[in-house]
Amino acid sequence: MISTTQEPTAIQRLLAMGWTISDAALFLGVSRQHLYMVLTGRRVSKRLTAKVDALPYRRLTRMRRSK
Repeated sequence: MISTTQEPTAIQRLLAMGWTISDAALFLGVSRQHLYMVLTGRRVSKRLTAKVDALPYRRLTRMRRSK
């Protein structure tokens, strides 16, 4: 039997841990654009990927409203 469940994307994992891309980028000391490109696979950075995987869980203090 073939499983139809998909593994969560890197961005989904980051959000599930309570981080926004902007907040994680600030915490990690990289630009928001660079972090986004690494998370979506447009750039490769093993070091940054390891840092993202090691981020602690965090409680969201605010949610950004969509425009």
